[in-house]
Amino acid sequence: IDNILTLKLKSQTETALMNLELGISDHRALFINLTENLNLNKKNGEQKSKRRLFSNKNIANFVNIVEEINWDVSDRNDCVTNNSNFFGCFLNAFEEAFPLKFYTKKNSLKNKTWITKGIKVSSIKKRELSRMVKHSSDESFINYVK
Repeated sequence: IDNILTLKLKSQTETALMNLELGISDHRALFINLTENLNLNKKNGEQKSKRRLFSNKNIANFVNIVEEINWDVSDRNDCVTNNSNFFGCFLNAFEEAFPLKFYTKKNSLKNKTWITKGIKVSSIKKRELSRMVKHSSDESFINYVK
């Protein structure tokens, strides 16, 4: 596989898999449209979402699954059938290695009422200065930020 493209949209409700001709290779690109479904439960301030975990363990599992697939999916002369067979195998491997899981995250802003506007502004400024220090060679500026 030469090209795999991904797109994550909050407005989409289903994962989509497409085969695109990009004109940059002698192979077509596999395009996977990933979704992010977020529901805010107003009653208890929890945010619920369905996500896939792309951890190193899951990626290694995906590679193992793909390596074990019998890629003789092109046993017919019909191009459409061969494409469907290939994408079916690939999508099954993807779904098995990266299953959709439900996650719940409490709204942390409600629990942190002690954080004042001044603290938030100071935190933003401190983060900005820390980023600037990483790229600065001016010793006096680095000491000032410390």
